[in-house]
Amino acid sequence: MIVRNHCCNRSFFRFLMFGRMYNSGEVVQDSFDTTKRVCKIMMSCPKLGLDTVLDQSGVQVSEDVVEKVLERFENAGMLAHRFFEWAGKQRHYEHSVRAYHIMIESMAKIRQYEIMWDLVNSMRGKGMLNIEMFCIIMRKYARAQKVDEAVYTFNIMKKYDVPPNLAAFNGLLSALCKSKNVRKAQEIFNDTMKDQFCPDS
Repeated sequence: MIVRNHCCNRSFFRFLMFGRMYNSGEVVQDSFDTTKRVCKIMMSCPKLGLDTVLDQSGVQVSEDVVEKVLERFENAGMLAHRFFEWAGKQRHYEHSVRAYHIMIESMAKIRQYEIMWDLVNSMRGKGMLNIEMFCIIMRKYARAQKVDEAVYTFNIMKKYDVPPNLAAFNGLLSALCKSKNVRKAQEIFNDTMKDQFCPDS
């Protein structure tokens, strides 16, 4: 009797484990299929009619789907932003921090800085701001040779209730050096900020 119960328990747990694996596989496949479908729509649909076609498609977005679509269309500029805006209006969905980061980087690439800062303010309203986001912006400004804007971004972090820390300071110096603005990085290091931070060597 004891042996029989033991065997039944083992069979039951195997059944549960199989069910979990099957359900997990279903979720992954559904996410993949939805992502593929959305990407196909975006590649074939005119930008101005994208919202309507997506609405009519009946697709249901998730954090995973939106992030993957944005990654694939990161260099598509305003098309990616159009999808981002549409997704943000869908029921039972909220943009993740990663989705915002991808979108901010995408807008910075095409120098849509006003939209980029609108996204920052949107994150602020949701309490989602973090050091990484400011480092992304500083890096993009420096790469575009907008040195003053990169430094400004670091300086206004406190106004956004994100106190600049060592990681942010290193991020600024690294961004300037990689964009061949070593002299400016040295000036900043020698300035008052060196009293606040001791950068990594």
